[in-house]
Amino acid sequence: MENYTQMIEELNVPEEVRDYLKRVEAVASSENPKVKCTVQDIYIQSPSTRELSRMAKVYESIITGCGVYPFRGVGTYVELAFPYRGSELDYKDFFASPRRVASTQNFFSGVFLCSFEQWQNAEELVRDPAFETLLAYIDSYKDRISFVFHVTPDMREAQVLFRELGSHVNLVRLGLSYPGMEEARAYLRERMTDAGFELSEEAGYEMDRLMEEKIDFESSAYLGYRTLESFSQRILFELCSEKKTEVSGEEIARLADVIDTRTDAGYRPRMIGFI
Repeated sequence: MENYTQMIEELNVPEEVRDYLKRVEAVASSENPKVKCTVQDIYIQSPSTRELSRMAKVYESIITGCGVYPFRGVGTYVELAFPYRGSELDYKDFFASPRRVASTQNFFSGVFLCSFEQWQNAEELVRDPAFETLLAYIDSYKDRISFVFHVTPDMREAQVLFRELGSHVNLVRLGLSYPGMEEARAYLRERMTDAGFELSEEAGYEMDRLMEEKIDFESSAYLGYRTLESFSQRILFELCSEKKTEVSGEEIARLADVIDTRTDAGYRPRMIGFI
């Protein structure tokens, strides 16, 4: 049996999101089908990040693991961006994708993360004829699909979209804010581990110092996970070039001289070029 509590706690997301997922588990694990069906779909406003996908996949694990719907297909999770002013073929492919994920069935059951990240204005979106097709799709499959609708923080008139979708499914509104210092520490350590690096306690301390020195969390140049990803890639490049897996505090401290100039990405990369 899945340890949903551990999965939720491991997410690098605001406490509000964790609390909601815990409530989803409590309701979805009920033996009463009429209780299970009260689990709300999610409308989430956040940057497009890996944490968004991870959160949606934990939600899917709870929905499928607790048997909210009868699941028969091979795949029970699909993540797609709703095309911006796409062609007829674009939208045909969009609506056919969930069924292809199911593979062995004529319909998809599970969790569908539908991102509107390509759209900047919600009023333009809801006026588009393709949006009417999307609403019809939602109405046809909402009895066996839990939807996660994603919009970016800079979408204009986002409340319009929330009202439109909320008139078709039961929605809860959540948000993934830009990560602060604690979330950033966890993210960078995870990236180091994923890349196969082992950080000593001293190296972890120096990593925190480097981040605090090089990233201005209050600046408009700080773009959340986009900044952290660029910053981590810069560190990984330097470490990988030395072909080491165990990293000392001294090696991390030396990076302060390599990453040294502020940019719009929110960190200070090394400048290489001709003078």
